Amino acid sequence: MSAVHPDLAVAVHTEALDLLADRPNSDQAALVEALVARRDPLLAAGARAEAVAAVMARITGLGPLQPLLADSDVTEVMVNGPGCVWVERSGHLEPTDVWLDGDEVARLVALASRGADDPAVEGQASGPEADDDAVDEAAPVEDPATVD
Repeated sequence: MSAVHPDLAVAVHTEALDLLADRPNSDQAALVEALVARRDPLLAAGARAEAVAAVMARITGLGPLQPLLADSDVTEVMVNGPGCVWVERSGHLEPTDVWLDGDEVARLVALASRGADDPAVEGQASGPEADDDAVDEAAPVEDPATVD
């Protein structure tokens, strides 16, 4: 499990996006590293590198899901709302050490649905009442900018 506090990654991500909007040709990793160092100057080198990687994954990819997506043994990544993220490896489902809160799930759904005229969310049923059947549900994703 990550030694980086999620609030640090979220705060640095938000600040980095603001700064990068003003400086689009900046070295993103160097900027993020400077922001992490400024917010937590006593962070050990390994933890600092982990924090920079977490923020860069949020900026350039799907954040905490990025390492799972990069794992060649993972054939499916399953997010069933806030909580534990599950993966399929070699035909078997297994929980990961990645946990998402509601805000992160909403951010990921918004990222995944960008550019889609009719976004859809696909899921896998889980829990004691579930029976291994896949669940495909098309649902409009509200634009956070237009929600009251």
